[in-house]
Amino acid sequence: LLFSVLAAFVLCSSCQKKGVETNPLLDYIPSDASVLICGERMDVMLETAFEPDHRLRDLMLSRMASEPAVVSFHYSGQLVPLLATAYGRPSETPPAPLARLSESAEALGMSSLYIPAAPHSGMKNVLLISESESVLDAAVRHIDEQASILEVSGVREVLSNMPSGGQTLLLRNDA
Repeated sequence: LLFSVLAAFVLCSSCQKKGVETNPLLDYIPSDASVLICGERMDVMLETAFEPDHRLRDLMLSRMASEPAVVSFHYSGQLVPLLATAYGRPSETPPAPLARLSESAEALGMSSLYIPAAPHSGMKNVLLISESESVLDAAVRHIDEQASILEVSGVREVLSNMPSGGQTLLLRNDA
């Protein structure tokens, strides 16, 4: 396999179901991610993934705190995080909680991108946040090419064998 796992840890011991790969947010994570963290609750995941003084920890989460989220890290001179979260019914304009989260990110000097869900798709609207505009641009290219982290050889298999729920950390040494 071209894909190799440096380490995969499940940060939750009470998880029952298998299949982290069923998280629809993974479709928005570019295939060049070196680190992938999936969490059931954004507030807990951000506290676990980042030092107390990191800007992502300062986001005004409000109603988004209990929503699932994914953080990936991409090499762009240094490891740069990309936060993906979803909320609400399909809408051309961001629902209020996503709009507030986007405004909070921009006030902290980060960039955000709103991706509306297709009507009648059953999907939620997605918000991507990063400290790097180039990481967001790469995410858009990967989304347009349908080349998410799930398309990397071995990733889907590894994630499908990990318990869903709680938090999951996947580190890659080939990215």
